[in-house]
Amino acid sequence: MPRNKRLHFKDLDALKFIMLLPVLLYCSMLSIQPQGEGITVEIAGASKYFILNSIDFYFFLSAFFLASHALREIKYKSDFSLKNFYVRRVLRISFFLVISLVFVFLFHPWIARTLKLFEFETPTLMPFITGIPNYIGDLNGTQDSVLVIIWGLFMFLQFYAVIGIVLKYLVDKIIWVGIALIVAGVIARLVLIMGEADILFNTLSYSTPIGFGLILAKLVREDNRIIGTIKGFSKTRNSIIYIILSIHLLTAYLLSPKYVFALIPLLSGLLFSFVVLEQTYGKNSLFKFRKNKTLSRLGKISLSFLTFYGMLSIVTFIAIESVNLDLLNVFVKIAMMLATFILAWLFGDLCFNYIEQPIRSVKRDFKRE
Repeated sequence: MPRNKRLHFKDLDALKFIMLLPVLLYCSMLSIQPQGEGITVEIAGASKYFILNSIDFYFFLSAFFLASHALREIKYKSDFSLKNFYVRRVLRISFFLVISLVFVFLFHPWIARTLKLFEFETPTLMPFITGIPNYIGDLNGTQDSVLVIIWGLFMFLQFYAVIGIVLKYLVDKIIWVGIALIVAGVIARLVLIMGEADILFNTLSYSTPIGFGLILAKLVREDNRIIGTIKGFSKTRNSIIYIILSIHLLTAYLLSPKYVFALIPLLSGLLFSFVVLEQTYGKNSLFKFRKNKTLSRLGKISLSFLTFYGMLSIVTFIAIESVNLDLLNVFVKIAMMLATFILAWLFGDLCFNYIEQPIRSVKRDFKRE
């Protein structure tokens, strides 16, 4: 493929980390397990709603990236290799899935036995073997901050399995597929909500943002006139839209009746699409996230960061408990979260440099075939 035709959406790395923050907060709350009353309990309750926006965003962005690369591959190679696509996706996820599973089934139980901590049951292995633990697995109250990350990884594997087929056989109808997914996502959430089922770890319930991501990728590839329109937006107009986005992210799931959860991704998809286009092409941006090197770096290592954050939140909890600190003290909780954040940053950065980067070089071999 021509080198001068590389995609240039690296500008969005900082956004990936910003949208990761609610996930980190949710994982922290699962580890701390606040009870009774107080601000920690309130934050824990709110984090369950904030994380929905983050998962919406990650499915949207993944669909956009994958479709963009597929459309580019088809344009310059006149074909899309489904085999290579699946190999690249498995290489992307497998290391993080393996170390998380090793932590849950081997390392954490070993620590608990060695330090003679309270007993707990590891989850049943069968849901993980079937590949759908997010549908049939159970949380155990002790390892939840890691289990939800594992479930998330399986959700993306399920997504990859389907999106690969779409990009191989339905790419010429990708706009219609996107519209169908938007509608399917709304229907899926309504059905789940009416059946009082949880939407958080149901992959199908994120079909709407996936549909928006596919449509946006096609519009960008065709250099649709909407790009020129957004490129020329004034700072005032951009400011208004970013204010709407901020209010939406903070309040949409938190304050809406549950049945409205089915419709929230419709607005989210439009706002996410605007942000991608404005950050990539906008001439009158209030700010460019890519200029913040720290956020951009954290965005690049976001998968490593998240994986280690889940495990380290449990390890720091054990460390604090072993020295008999008061886990009900709000300052101890803050100290625990800060320690976890710093350690996850350190381990995530090392993992990105010495494991993710070599894996990426292998993935590139499957792009050149």
